[in-house]
Amino acid sequence: MAENKHLKDLQKEIRTHSDDIRHLGQTMDMRYQEKNDKMLHIQNSMGQIQLAMNLLLRNASQPPESSPNNGSPMVQPINASLPVKEISLGFPHFNGTTPVMEWIFKAENFFTYHNTPDASRVDIAAMHFDKDVVAWFQMLQKLSLVSTWSELTHALESQFSPSPFDCLMVELFKFQQTGSVSAYYLKVYVSS
Repeated sequence: MAENKHLKDLQKEIRTHSDDIRHLGQTMDMRYQEKNDKMLHIQNSMGQIQLAMNLLLRNASQPPESSPNNGSPMVQPINASLPVKEISLGFPHFNGTTPVMEWIFKAENFFTYHNTPDASRVDIAAMHFDKDVVAWFQMLQKLSLVSTWSELTHALESQFSPSPFDCLMVELFKFQQTGSVSAYYLKVYVSS
């Protein structure tokens, strides 16, 4: 009988300790999560500081602009609301069917956002050409006709922009009347 009581007391003590261990594990999990949250907050703050520093360095490396009124340098305000995370922008692909001016606009915005040097722009763009544009660009490269972004955009415009001879007014003037107005009226309004 004394052994049963001793055994029950041990079981009760084990349950108590297992509850304590479970509670301790939950407390440790909560503290671990709090530390992770603090670490993420610190990383976001560091990212904002890094962006602000880059902006300051970029503004410091640019020559000051003179104000037309008094000749003193203009101070450009720093954007106080910096993004929390950097935005990853994908470079647009071009296969010759997209309007070329739209593609050039998007590409130039990408280059401006990423401060891409002119020397790298042609290579980056070439990696994003698809289908017939690849063969066309390879031909230009073999002939050494394109080495700068400006040369590439001019070549793209001349190759893929709509022809100035494709005028919709010309198409409108090509229409010819093939019958009488009353025959047209009967065909369109009475038949339907």
